Amino acid sequence: MLFSVNDLFRFLVEAEDFKATIVDVFVERATMKIKYLAVDTGGLLSNHTVVVSADRIGKIDPDDRTISLRLTKAEVANLEVIDTAGLDGGLQLSDIPSLILGPSSKDVAATFLEKNAPDGQMFSASGVAGSTACHDAENLGKVIGLIAGTSNLTVSHLAVDTGVVLPETQRVLPMSLVETVGDADTKTVLAIDAKALNASPQLENNAAIDRHWADKVATYYGVF
Repeated sequence: MLFSVNDLFRFLVEAEDFKATIVDVFVERATMKIKYLAVDTGGLLSNHTVVVSADRIGKIDPDDRTISLRLTKAEVANLEVIDTAGLDGGLQLSDIPSLILGPSSKDVAATFLEKNAPDGQMFSASGVAGSTACHDAENLGKVIGLIAGTSNLTVSHLAVDTGVVLPETQRVLPMSLVETVGDADTKTVLAIDAKALNASPQLENNAAIDRHWADKVATYYGVF
């Protein structure tokens, strides 16, 4: 089954003895496999964002919008901490927005990637969303997210909104046609032009991706 990687940020994380939320997902460029999750294990008005290996993922259920992790509260103490703030931990005034709205995915991504992937071996799923998609010097729209398989946790497709200024039509293309994955500050370079992109399958509902949609993509590109 396929799922929207960026939609995971709205899924409920069900660990063995606690619940949490996902702040970001980190993907290995060479293989396009999901390698790590940034998980906020803090409770109400308390952030404690840690790095969780994708090996701990038990099941991703796009229908129930849940993801299970083989992780306990005790094990969280041994994980790499990206961000932490709370009412009981020397709270600073600058911490208040993140306590109310949640930790900043941009700050989390920057902290994680600087330490764990300084040479660009991985990229942030939240960072890709909002990147400008282009072909040569032509801007084609905005990247709105990544699509992966629940069985292999490998990113297989990229979704692009062809509206350069305002949202217009969401199109999908396989990662084999993506030359460079960018972020909010850099462009995502596609191997196809606007004509080919606009003729590609339209993503009608990125909250409920099914085999019918995947089959349409396969038929169009002939790459599966």
